[in-house]
Amino acid sequence: PIMRGTLMGVVLINLLVFPYQGLIPVFARDVLRVDPGLLGVLAAADGVGAVIGALVLASKGRVRYHGRWFLTSIALAAVTAILFGISHSYVLSFLVLLIAGVALGIYATMEFALMLVNAEPEMRGRAIGVLTLAISCWPVGMLMVGTVADRWTPGLGVAVVATVGL
Repeated sequence: PIMRGTLMGVVLINLLVFPYQGLIPVFARDVLRVDPGLLGVLAAADGVGAVIGALVLASKGRVRYHGRWFLTSIALAAVTAILFGISHSYVLSFLVLLIAGVALGIYATMEFALMLVNAEPEMRGRAIGVLTLAISCWPVGMLMVGTVADRWTPGLGVAVVATVGL
């Protein structure tokens, strides 16, 4: 049940939350109206945050309650995606993406930890293979978010889809 729940969380977050990343250039150009240099900074924000999130976990030494960390990071990622979708401020968007990255770093660590800790040793390779398959839902999520964004606006598309994810 833990592995099944983990996989469901991975599919949902990759379908409904993380696809905002593909629309960052659209936000930079059409919503925030910034140049390519600031787009690069904005696009790097969640990567920097992910390093911070991973360092937070690493600094804890032994991490307990993997499931709580996992679910909290998913919820935080969804909330930050919603906030990114409705933001019209570059600084706010940057900060929100930085926090989203922290959630991403924690989430990515915990998804693998939950699968590896709960799989039998001889099944760990298969468990990671199934996890990788679940992660690969991301392009389908990008298609969904892009379709909604095309029908309405990029911000509304990201906010609506991430709200469903939450």
